[in-house]
Amino acid sequence: RNLSVNANNKIIIVQEGALPPLIALLSSSDEKIQEQAAVSLRNLSVNPQNELQIVQEGGLRPLVALLRSPNDKVQRQAVGALANLSVNPKNKVKLVQAGGLAPLVTLLRAGGDKVKEHAAGAMRNLSMNPELEADMLREGALAPLISLLSSPEMKIQLQASVALRNLSVTPDSKVKIVEEGAVPSLVSLLRSADLRLQEQAAVIFRNLSINAENKVSIVEADAVPAILALLRAPQEPSALEGDPEYEGQLATLKQTLKVQEQAAGALRNLSMHAENKPKLVALGAIPPSLLLLKSQEPRIQEQGAGVLRNMP
Repeated sequence: RNLSVNANNKIIIVQEGALPPLIALLSSSDEKIQEQAAVSLRNLSVNPQNELQIVQEGGLRPLVALLRSPNDKVQRQAVGALANLSVNPKNKVKLVQAGGLAPLVTLLRAGGDKVKEHAAGAMRNLSMNPELEADMLREGALAPLISLLSSPEMKIQLQASVALRNLSVTPDSKVKIVEEGAVPSLVSLLRSADLRLQEQAAVIFRNLSINAENKVSIVEADAVPAILALLRAPQEPSALEGDPEYEGQLATLKQTLKVQEQAAGALRNLSMHAENKPKLVALGAIPPSLLLLKSQEPRIQEQGAGVLRNMP
Protein backbone atom coordinates (compact mmCIF):
# COMPACT_ATOMS: atom_id res chain seq x y z
CA ARG A 1 0.00 0.00 0.00
CA ASN A 2 2.69 2.51 1.02
CA LEU A 3 4.99 1.61 -1.88
CA SER A 4 2.14 2.22 -4.34
CA VAL A 5 2.04 5.92 -3.40
CA ASN A 6 5.38 6.61 -5.09
CA ALA A 7 5.03 7.57 -8.78
CA ASN A 8 7.96 5.43 -9.98
CA ASN A 9 6.86 2.48 -7.89
CA LYS A 10 3.41 2.48 -9.49
CA ILE A 11 4.87 1.17 -12.74
CA ILE A 12 7.42 -1.17 -11.14
CA ILE A 13 4.80 -2.81 -8.89
CA VAL A 14 2.61 -3.61 -11.90
CA GLN A 15 5.57 -4.80 -13.98
CA GLU A 16 6.49 -7.20 -11.18
CA GLY A 17 3.07 -8.87 -11.46
CA ALA A 18 1.32 -7.44 -8.40
CA LEU A 19 -2.06 -6.84 -10.04
CA PRO A 20 -3.52 -10.38 -10.07
CA PRO A 21 -2.90 -11.04 -6.35
CA LEU A 22 -4.11 -7.55 -5.39
CA ILE A 23 -7.29 -8.02 -7.41
CA ALA A 24 -7.79 -11.46 -5.82
CA LEU A 25 -7.54 -9.89 -2.35
CA LEU A 26 -10.51 -7.64 -3.16
CA SER A 27 -12.66 -10.75 -2.71
CA SER A 28 -11.19 -11.61 0.70
CA SER A 29 -13.65 -12.24 3.53
CA ASP A 30 -11.61 -9.85 5.70
CA GLU A 31 -12.70 -6.22 5.31
CA LYS A 32 -9.29 -4.90 6.35
CA ILE A 33 -7.62 -6.88 3.58
CA GLN A 34 -10.26 -5.65 1.12
CA GLU A 35 -9.53 -2.08 2.16
CA GLN A 36 -5.75 -2.41 1.84
CA ALA A 37 -6.03 -4.06 -1.58
CA ALA A 38 -8.44 -1.37 -2.77
CA VAL A 39 -6.12 1.38 -1.49
CA SER A 40 -3.21 -0.13 -3.39
CA LEU A 41 -5.22 -0.37 -6.61
CA ARG A 42 -6.52 3.15 -6.11
CA ASN A 43 -2.94 4.43 -5.82
CA LEU A 44 -1.79 2.42 -8.82
CA SER A 45 -4.77 3.57 -10.92
CA VAL A 46 -3.54 7.16 -10.91
CA ASN A 47 -0.98 6.09 -13.52
CA PRO A 48 -2.47 6.17 -17.08
CA GLN A 49 -0.70 2.95 -18.09
CA ASN A 50 -2.08 1.14 -15.08
CA GLU A 51 -5.65 2.35 -15.71
CA LEU A 52 -6.00 -0.01 -18.65
CA GLN A 53 -4.05 -2.90 -17.20
CA ILE A 54 -6.07 -3.06 -13.98
CA VAL A 55 -9.21 -3.41 -16.09
CA GLN A 56 -7.57 -5.95 -18.43
CA GLU A 57 -6.60 -8.02 -15.39
CA GLY A 58 -10.24 -8.16 -14.26
CA GLY A 59 -10.21 -5.46 -11.58
CA LEU A 60 -13.56 -3.83 -12.38
CA ARG A 61 -16.08 -6.40 -11.16
CA PRO A 62 -14.54 -7.00 -7.71
CA LEU A 63 -14.19 -3.23 -7.21
CA VAL A 64 -17.83 -2.77 -8.23
CA ALA A 65 -18.81 -5.50 -5.76
CA LEU A 66 -17.09 -3.57 -2.96
CA LEU A 67 -19.32 -0.55 -3.63
CA ARG A 68 -22.00 -2.53 -1.81
CA SER A 69 -19.79 -3.18 1.21
CA PRO A 70 -21.30 -2.10 4.54
CA ASN A 71 -17.86 -0.79 5.49
CA ASP A 72 -17.45 2.94 4.69
CA LYS A 73 -13.66 2.67 4.41
CA VAL A 74 -13.89 -0.17 1.90
CA GLN A 75 -16.52 1.72 -0.11
CA ARG A 76 -14.37 4.87 -0.11
CA GLN A 77 -11.29 3.14 -1.49
CA ALA A 78 -13.22 1.10 -4.07
CA VAL A 79 -15.14 4.07 -5.41
CA GLY A 80 -11.95 6.15 -5.43
CA ALA A 81 -10.24 3.50 -7.55
CA LEU A 82 -13.21 3.34 -9.94
CA ALA A 83 -13.26 7.14 -10.25
CA ASN A 84 -9.59 6.99 -11.29
CA LEU A 85 -10.15 4.12 -13.72
CA SER A 86 -13.13 5.85 -15.35
CA VAL A 87 -10.91 8.73 -16.46
CA ASN A 88 -9.69 6.53 -19.31
CA PRO A 89 -12.14 6.64 -22.27
CA LYS A 90 -11.73 2.89 -22.88
CA ASN A 91 -12.80 2.08 -19.33
CA LYS A 92 -16.02 4.11 -19.20
CA VAL A 93 -18.19 1.68 -21.15
CA LYS A 94 -16.56 -1.30 -19.44
CA LEU A 95 -17.44 0.09 -16.01
CA VAL A 96 -21.10 0.32 -17.02
CA GLN A 97 -20.98 -3.18 -18.53
CA ALA A 98 -19.55 -4.43 -15.23
CA GLY A 99 -22.68 -3.23 -13.45
CA GLY A 100 -21.11 -0.15 -11.90
CA LEU A 101 -23.87 2.38 -12.51
CA ALA A 102 -26.52 1.14 -10.08
CA PRO A 103 -24.26 1.01 -6.99
CA LEU A 104 -22.68 4.34 -7.92
CA VAL A 105 -26.13 5.95 -8.02
CA THR A 106 -26.89 4.40 -4.64
CA LEU A 107 -23.70 5.90 -3.20
CA LEU A 108 -24.64 9.34 -4.55
CA ARG A 109 -27.65 9.13 -2.26
CA ALA A 110 -26.44 7.21 0.76
CA GLY A 111 -22.65 7.34 1.00
CA GLY A 112 -20.53 9.43 3.33
CA ASP A 113 -19.19 12.73 2.02
CA LYS A 114 -15.93 11.28 0.67
CA VAL A 115 -17.81 8.39 -0.91
CA LYS A 116 -20.29 10.81 -2.51
CA GLU A 117 -17.43 12.94 -3.81
CA HIS A 118 -15.74 10.00 -5.53
CA ALA A 119 -19.04 8.57 -6.79
CA ALA A 120 -19.90 11.96 -8.29
CA GLY A 121 -16.40 12.06 -9.77
CA ALA A 122 -17.00 8.71 -11.43
CA MET A 123 -20.32 10.00 -12.78
CA ARG A 124 -18.53 13.09 -14.04
CA ASN A 125 -16.11 10.88 -15.97
CA LEU A 126 -18.85 8.60 -17.34
CA SER A 127 -20.95 11.59 -18.43
CA MET A 128 -18.19 12.59 -20.85
CA ASN A 129 -19.25 9.69 -23.05
CA PRO A 130 -22.56 10.60 -24.81
CA GLU A 131 -23.22 6.92 -25.49
CA LEU A 132 -23.69 6.34 -21.77
CA GLU A 133 -26.31 9.04 -21.27
CA ALA A 134 -29.28 6.69 -21.73
CA ASP A 135 -27.81 4.24 -19.20
CA MET A 136 -27.25 7.02 -16.67
CA LEU A 137 -30.79 8.33 -17.07
CA ARG A 138 -32.26 4.83 -16.86
CA GLU A 139 -30.42 4.16 -13.59
CA GLY A 140 -31.81 7.38 -12.12
CA ALA A 141 -28.55 9.35 -11.88
CA LEU A 142 -30.12 12.78 -12.43
CA ALA A 143 -32.05 13.14 -9.18
CA PRO A 144 -29.14 12.39 -6.80
CA LEU A 145 -26.74 14.51 -8.88
CA ILE A 146 -29.17 17.42 -8.66
CA SER A 147 -29.52 16.85 -4.93
CA LEU A 148 -25.73 17.04 -4.53
CA LEU A 149 -25.74 20.56 -5.99
CA SER A 150 -26.97 21.60 -2.54
CA SER A 151 -24.25 19.71 -0.66
CA PRO A 152 -22.34 21.75 1.95
CA GLU A 153 -19.14 20.27 0.47
CA MET A 154 -17.86 22.33 -2.46
CA LYS A 155 -15.92 19.42 -3.97
CA ILE A 156 -19.12 17.38 -4.16
CA GLN A 157 -21.01 20.31 -5.69
CA LEU A 158 -18.31 20.73 -8.32
CA GLN A 159 -18.24 17.06 -9.34
CA ALA A 160 -22.04 16.90 -9.55
CA SER A 161 -22.31 20.16 -11.49
CA VAL A 162 -19.72 19.07 -14.09
CA ALA A 163 -21.57 15.77 -14.56
CA LEU A 164 -24.83 17.66 -15.12
CA ARG A 165 -23.03 20.09 -17.41
CA ASN A 166 -21.92 17.18 -19.59
CA LEU A 167 -25.38 15.61 -19.58
CA SER A 168 -27.13 18.92 -20.33
CA VAL A 169 -25.72 18.91 -23.85
CA THR A 170 -28.14 16.26 -25.15
CA PRO A 171 -31.81 16.96 -26.02
CA ASP A 172 -33.35 14.35 -23.69
CA SER A 173 -31.34 15.44 -20.68
CA LYS A 174 -32.08 19.13 -21.27
CA VAL A 175 -35.76 18.41 -20.65
CA LYS A 176 -35.31 15.91 -17.83
CA ILE A 177 -32.87 18.04 -15.82
CA VAL A 178 -35.49 20.80 -15.63
CA GLU A 179 -38.30 18.32 -14.97
CA GLU A 180 -36.29 16.87 -12.07
CA GLY A 181 -36.29 20.32 -10.43
CA ALA A 182 -32.68 21.38 -10.95
CA VAL A 183 -33.32 25.07 -11.64
CA PRO A 184 -33.53 26.37 -8.03
CA SER A 185 -30.30 24.58 -7.07
CA LEU A 186 -28.58 25.91 -10.18
CA VAL A 187 -29.71 29.43 -9.34
CA SER A 188 -28.10 29.01 -5.92
CA LEU A 189 -24.85 28.01 -7.62
CA LEU A 190 -24.97 31.15 -9.77
CA ARG A 191 -24.85 33.05 -6.49
CA SER A 192 -21.98 30.97 -5.11
CA ALA A 193 -18.79 32.73 -4.03
CA ASP A 194 -16.82 30.13 -6.00
CA LEU A 195 -16.23 31.15 -9.62
CA ARG A 196 -15.91 27.52 -10.76
CA LEU A 197 -19.40 26.72 -9.49
CA GLN A 198 -20.74 29.91 -11.06
CA GLU A 199 -19.28 28.87 -14.40
CA GLN A 200 -20.68 25.33 -14.27
CA ALA A 201 -24.16 26.61 -13.41
CA ALA A 202 -24.00 29.26 -16.13
CA VAL A 203 -22.95 26.68 -18.73
CA ILE A 204 -25.78 24.37 -17.67
CA PHE A 205 -28.30 27.20 -17.99
CA ARG A 206 -26.86 28.07 -21.40
CA ASN A 207 -27.28 24.45 -22.52
CA LEU A 208 -30.74 24.02 -21.00
CA SER A 209 -32.01 27.28 -22.50
CA ILE A 210 -31.54 25.98 -26.04
CA ASN A 211 -34.79 24.05 -25.48
CA ALA A 212 -37.88 26.18 -26.20
CA GLU A 213 -39.91 25.02 -23.18
CA ASN A 214 -36.93 25.45 -20.89
CA LYS A 215 -36.55 29.05 -22.00
CA VAL A 216 -39.91 29.83 -20.42
CA SER A 217 -39.43 27.61 -17.37
CA ILE A 218 -36.09 29.18 -16.49
CA VAL A 219 -37.49 32.71 -16.59
CA GLU A 220 -40.55 31.67 -14.59
CA ALA A 221 -38.24 30.10 -11.98
CA ASP A 222 -36.74 33.55 -11.32
CA ALA A 223 -33.28 32.63 -12.60
CA VAL A 224 -32.78 35.83 -14.59
CA PRO A 225 -31.71 38.17 -11.72
CA ALA A 226 -28.91 35.75 -10.79
CA ILE A 227 -27.83 35.51 -14.44
CA LEU A 228 -27.82 39.29 -14.82
CA ALA A 229 -25.67 39.65 -11.70
CA LEU A 230 -22.92 37.70 -13.47
CA LEU A 231 -22.78 40.18 -16.34
CA ARG A 232 -21.12 42.85 -14.20
CA ALA A 233 -17.77 44.14 -15.43
CA PRO A 234 -14.88 42.08 -14.03
CA GLN A 235 -12.25 43.68 -11.84
CA GLU A 236 -8.89 44.26 -13.50
CA PRO A 237 -5.77 43.28 -11.50
CA SER A 238 -4.80 46.05 -9.09
CA ALA A 239 -1.31 44.61 -8.61
CA LEU A 240 1.47 45.29 -11.09
CA GLU A 241 2.87 42.54 -13.28
CA GLY A 242 5.64 40.88 -11.30
CA ASP A 243 4.00 41.52 -7.93
CA PRO A 244 3.19 38.40 -5.86
CA GLU A 245 -0.54 39.08 -6.09
CA TYR A 246 -0.63 39.69 -9.84
CA GLU A 247 -0.88 36.10 -11.09
CA GLY A 248 -3.72 35.29 -8.70
CA GLN A 249 -5.64 38.41 -9.68
CA LEU A 250 -5.10 37.68 -13.37
CA ALA A 251 -6.39 34.11 -12.93
CA THR A 252 -9.48 35.48 -11.18
CA LEU A 253 -10.06 37.91 -14.05
CA LYS A 254 -9.84 35.14 -16.65
CA GLN A 255 -12.24 32.93 -14.68
CA THR A 256 -14.68 35.82 -14.23
CA LEU A 257 -14.67 36.43 -17.97
CA LYS A 258 -15.54 32.77 -18.56
CA VAL A 259 -18.48 33.10 -16.19
CA GLN A 260 -19.59 36.33 -17.86
CA GLU A 261 -19.49 34.76 -21.32
CA GLN A 262 -21.57 31.75 -20.27
CA ALA A 263 -24.13 33.88 -18.42
CA ALA A 264 -24.42 36.16 -21.46
CA GLY A 265 -24.93 33.11 -23.68
CA ALA A 266 -27.72 31.88 -21.43
CA LEU A 267 -29.40 35.28 -21.49
CA ARG A 268 -29.13 35.39 -25.27
CA ASN A 269 -30.87 32.01 -25.54
CA LEU A 270 -33.61 33.11 -23.16
CA SER A 271 -34.17 36.31 -25.13
CA MET A 272 -35.04 34.33 -28.27
CA HIS A 273 -38.45 33.32 -26.90
CA ALA A 274 -41.22 35.83 -27.61
CA GLU A 275 -42.84 35.27 -24.22
CA ASN A 276 -39.60 36.14 -22.44
CA LYS A 277 -38.74 39.37 -24.25
CA PRO A 278 -40.96 41.80 -22.26
CA LYS A 279 -40.12 40.00 -19.01
CA LEU A 280 -36.40 40.39 -19.61
CA VAL A 281 -36.81 44.08 -20.32
CA ALA A 282 -38.81 44.49 -17.12
CA LEU A 283 -36.12 42.62 -15.16
CA GLY A 284 -33.49 45.08 -16.36
CA ALA A 285 -31.65 42.98 -18.94
CA ILE A 286 -30.87 45.82 -21.36
CA PRO A 287 -28.37 47.94 -19.32
CA PRO A 288 -26.00 45.04 -18.51
CA SER A 289 -26.30 43.80 -22.10
CA LEU A 290 -25.18 47.22 -23.32
CA LEU A 291 -22.17 47.01 -21.01
CA LEU A 292 -21.20 43.72 -22.65
CA LEU A 293 -20.60 45.61 -25.89
CA LYS A 294 -17.70 47.40 -24.16
CA SER A 295 -15.97 44.16 -23.23
CA GLN A 296 -12.46 43.51 -24.53
CA GLU A 297 -13.55 39.96 -25.36
CA PRO A 298 -15.15 39.58 -28.84
CA ARG A 299 -17.18 36.53 -27.76
CA ILE A 300 -18.73 38.47 -24.89
CA GLN A 301 -19.45 41.40 -27.21
CA GLU A 302 -21.17 38.98 -29.58
CA GLN A 303 -23.44 37.63 -26.84
CA GLY A 304 -24.38 41.13 -25.73
CA ALA A 305 -25.21 42.15 -29.29
CA GLY A 306 -27.26 38.97 -29.68
CA VAL A 307 -29.35 39.78 -26.61
CA LEU A 308 -30.04 43.33 -27.79
CA ARG A 309 -30.93 42.09 -31.25
CA ASN A 310 -33.55 39.75 -29.77
CA MET A 311 -35.16 42.40 -27.57
CA PRO A 312 -38.47 43.99 -28.70
